[in-house]
Amino acid sequence: MDTMTSSKNRGSIHRCGLDSAARDYAEEWQLLLDRDRAEPFLGPEWLTATANARDLSAAVEVVLQTEANGNISALMPFLHRHIKVWGSPLFMWETAGNVLVSYHMALLGQNSAHGFLDLAIDTSARRPDVLSLPAVVQGSSWEAALLDFASRRSWTVVSYATDESPYLSIDTGWENFLRSKSSNFRYNLRRKEKALGKLGQVEHRWYSREEDVPALLKAMLDVEAGSWKADADMAITESEMELRYYERLLPFLGRSNALVANVITLDAAPIAYSLCYAWNGKLGQLKTSFVERHSDASPGLVVNCHAIRHAFETGNAEFDFLGDILPHKMHWTDLLRQHTHYYLYSPSLKGRLIGNLKRLGKALTGSSVRHSTLGRGAHRKAQQD
Repeated sequence: MDTMTSSKNRGSIHRCGLDSAARDYAEEWQLLLDRDRAEPFLGPEWLTATANARDLSAAVEVVLQTEANGNISALMPFLHRHIKVWGSPLFMWETAGNVLVSYHMALLGQNSAHGFLDLAIDTSARRPDVLSLPAVVQGSSWEAALLDFASRRSWTVVSYATDESPYLSIDTGWENFLRSKSSNFRYNLRRKEKALGKLGQVEHRWYSREEDVPALLKAMLDVEAGSWKADADMAITESEMELRYYERLLPFLGRSNALVANVITLDAAPIAYSLCYAWNGKLGQLKTSFVERHSDASPGLVVNCHAIRHAFETGNAEFDFLGDILPHKMHWTDLLRQHTHYYLYSPSLKGRLIGNLKRLGKALTGSSVRHSTLGRGAHRKAQQD
């Protein structure tokens, strides 16, 4: 159901479910995404693919702010959850993230960032006891807006440092970049390429179109089944939910000219892959893996080298590794994006009490927490049910 409430001199707020928002506001939503030059994760097709793969659409409310002329000026999806903290029930709004990527821009319409939370909450039939705002990029306008809201409205802030996401800024050509690395680094790249060639016939295959998706997905699954992730129950092949996600996401990337995937085959058998998206002059790496039995030849290093080289040679300004720090990412860069998970507790008696106790506990223990997202939040909810 689509509902609308107005706030004098501050615009109108529309609230609706995710599927209806993606259907009824798809064009305006996409225009807002493009105008902000935002990451694609918060676009209607990507977010719908994520939520539907996890059977979460019914739990997501999309809040839209419109101008007097009816144009959308801001949009934010929230996952509604009922949680318990120390046995006390709380109603939580969590900004809708994506379990398969590290971070996202929670709010579209950055010019409306200051004041949007006021509108979203003041016009709601049921206000939250706590706002969960995961993976906020430190120093961003969104961080400034949510802290301004908390200060003005006396919401208690509890924050935890989370992911440090590596990225590579591209401001030179590939050969110049390699020359900036150590001679040992360059030698190791050449040595691993040669080691792969000694094992058999090596091919590098690229996938970019929607019609490429079946072959790409099969190659990815073949690699995942032979990777270390299979033994750790982390492979795509071990999760129906994750498989559904990629089955929905990859065709969208192909249709949007955003799919950039490369696979290494050895004697025609896939042994490593890198899955990236291309968006607004950036390549973002969603997933990569390799077959464990060939680890001595480092096919993972080689496939990532070719993906990163592709970013240079196609005129991108950045290669974003997404996710947290891992050794295979830090071979290439020392640049990091810092993220914080914010919990904002309402100024109600219960909210202030729990928020202050959480702050005290953090001060006493120095504890930290990984950011929760749309998928992880739903998993916790399912466990509670």
